[in-house]
Amino acid sequence: MTSEYPTTTKNIYRLAKLMFDQHGDNAVFIAAKIAADMEKQGKIIGRDAWRKVVKAVIDYIDDVPPDDREIH
Repeated sequence: MTSEYPTTTKNIYRLAKLMFDQHGDNAVFIAAKIAADMEKQGKIIGRDAWRKVVKAVIDYIDDVPPDDREIH
């Protein structure tokens, strides 16, 4: 069974990169809104995944090198 949410660090950063490329700095707000919507729907795994995407997008904005990234 596969998850409908990004669960691996690699997939989280892929999604964050895609969002950052498409939305720039606004990607943080979009990902945070999705996380909030997931929480309202009671989808805790989805909320947690999207919170990690928020952190990963911030890493892209801050230009954190891949070796220094930590997603917890």
